[in-house]
Amino acid sequence: MSAATLGRAGARALCGAWILALLLAGHARAADETAVLLLRAEQLASEERCAEALPVVRSVRERDPGSARAALLEGECLIREQRYAEAIAPLEDARRLDPALDRVSLNLGIAQLQAGDKQAALRELDRAVEAMPSNAQAHLYRGLVLLELADAEGAVAALEQARSLDPGAVDPAASYYAGRAFQLAEQREEAERSLEQAIAFDPDSEWARQAGLALEGSRASIRRRGLWAHLSAGMEYDTNVILLGGVTPGSVGVPPIDEDDARGVWFGRTGAELFRGEGWATGVVADYYGNAQIDLDRFDTHFPSVGAYVDRLIGESTYLRFQPDFGYSWIDYDDFLLIAGATPSLHHAYERAGHGRAYFRFEYRDYLFPVNKTPTLSPSAVDRDGNNYIGGYDHSYPLTDTTEIRGSVGANYYDSERGEYTYVAPAVGTGVNQELPWDVILDLGFIYRHEFYENRSSFPKKVIPPPPPPPVLPGTAVLVDRDEDLYLLTLVLEKRLTENLLVSGRYIYSNHDSNIPTFDYDRHIAGAFLTVEFGPE
Repeated sequence: MSAATLGRAGARALCGAWILALLLAGHARAADETAVLLLRAEQLASEERCAEALPVVRSVRERDPGSARAALLEGECLIREQRYAEAIAPLEDARRLDPALDRVSLNLGIAQLQAGDKQAALRELDRAVEAMPSNAQAHLYRGLVLLELADAEGAVAALEQARSLDPGAVDPAASYYAGRAFQLAEQREEAERSLEQAIAFDPDSEWARQAGLALEGSRASIRRRGLWAHLSAGMEYDTNVILLGGVTPGSVGVPPIDEDDARGVWFGRTGAELFRGEGWATGVVADYYGNAQIDLDRFDTHFPSVGAYVDRLIGESTYLRFQPDFGYSWIDYDDFLLIAGATPSLHHAYERAGHGRAYFRFEYRDYLFPVNKTPTLSPSAVDRDGNNYIGGYDHSYPLTDTTEIRGSVGANYYDSERGEYTYVAPAVGTGVNQELPWDVILDLGFIYRHEFYENRSSFPKKVIPPPPPPPVLPGTAVLVDRDEDLYLLTLVLEKRLTENLLVSGRYIYSNHDSNIPTFDYDRHIAGAFLTVEFGPE
């Protein structure tokens, strides 16, 4: 081989080596640029700027289709942007490119859960827990899927495991969902404890607000009651003890009399659960109200009553109740009233809208005083015996952690045996319960009710003086159908002194606006009470 030939061959080799070096350098620069872009995308994602990170990471995947790391990051960013269905494809690419990536199963499980494929999500999260047994998030999301699948026992176990591994990483969400799982398992005390932990972890968070709503729902559902009692006693002043209407004492058969008085008051309510089964609970309750007037002792009143209840759970936050009851009252040792009735009701705790109750009540009222005791009045004017039908709906809603509002609508039909006291009465009500400084609770309520009486009243509307046209005898009564409006305002301030002892003040104003003077009156009652309570009621 000649020197010239060797020279040409060397030049070609040198040229080829130079070109190869340029190509390798280009690939190295491209790889470096891809790595820089991936680092940039990861930084944006770590700063919660996934909307900016997504176009960068997609550029990386175009440059390097084999990057499992970029595929995983794209899926994670899509999850953070709540584009769950779109996240599934890049996450599956990440698994195909690198089956050893642990976080793929966790993220796939999250995406599939949010996209609605619960069974697929459970399979992925089972794999995630197996691959990362110490990862609290994997147990958290597995618990969520089991809760969605109504596996209360499995959800409780998974969520409790998440909380035990790293509560700082998964709370307050883990405590909130553990509370919901305990509710599903009908473990009320554990549910309330978990929900209270969620609130305590971050009281100002949305999790705390949702936990508060769930806690309200939990307390509205069937609960274990055991033995419980509330006993109150106090003093109050009443401006109209005898319900004196718009007539002049000393006329129309009304003797001169003091109508206001102070009195001692005591009342209580107690009960006990007798049986609890799968979705069932039964128990008994007893109530007592009594008062002793300082001066008008002939109006001393006593009213004990007893009842029972049967509760039937028909949903996670819905139950039916049937409650029969019987009551008997006397005034100054004279028999006054016997009541026997029953109330079926439907209770539902809404996840975001408070608690509602729809009810219907039937009762028979037997007024025990003699109807011929007042000779100036006909028996129909005195005898009030009859059947009472009441129906309605009431609703309470926790507006904030310290404010609850409520409203009600209903109607009452009273069918008196002699007809004079037969009426229809629609009613509406509203109220607010507000926590004030120093742990004082304010409760304010208002009710409006209109009574349409079907028959004329034996009591006169007015007395027409002579000489009227057309002429009538002096003192002739004009009888009309009775028509009345009732306005009732209540205000209560309550302060808990200890776990079992509280003090309260109460004011009640009622205005009974009637076209019949006998029933046209108003009344103010103000009092202070001490209450002792124990048990879970």
